[in-house]
Amino acid sequence: MNIIDPLGLESQISINIIGSLAGSPFPPFIGLGLGASGGLGVGISIGDSFWDTQIFISPRAAGMVTAGLYAGIGLTLEGSESEGPLPLLKITNSVHIEANGGWGISAGASVDIIPNSCDKATSWFKKASKLSSISAGGGKIGGGFGGMFGVGVQTSTTIVIPTFGAIRDWIQGLF
Repeated sequence: MNIIDPLGLESQISINIIGSLAGSPFPPFIGLGLGASGGLGVGISIGDSFWDTQIFISPRAAGMVTAGLYAGIGLTLEGSESEGPLPLLKITNSVHIEANGGWGISAGASVDIIPNSCDKATSWFKKASKLSSISAGGGKIGGGFGGMFGVGVQTSTTIVIPTFGAIRDWIQGLF
């Protein structure tokens, strides 16, 4: 069975586990401070046929200037589109904006802005201009304590296996 996309775009979906920690180094630890978040995502890129499918992992880490005090971990579900197969390795730096809050059950959200990018792999939000792309990390749900808002820099690396078709062709070439 083939799926035909009239725009020729490949769709990606991933599930990610993300942890965040933020606070002031000075008592009472809730003013302006430093924070970090990071995690690992696992996903699939789906093209027009099964043979265009790719699997990927995406570790990420961010350092931030924050307000508030928070520690937590949660899950996100993300989606994006690209023109053609994903590159086998991609490293992206972005401006990272994040907010989290809760006591026990916690929720959060993040947005990443990639300056000077005409990258077609933008998450659900389309490019804001020709000079940058915006990636919305979607909502995060999990467990945590406190509340925080932070702005900083994130680096994410996407490691992708070749398409199933390329793997099939390579195996056939062995014989």
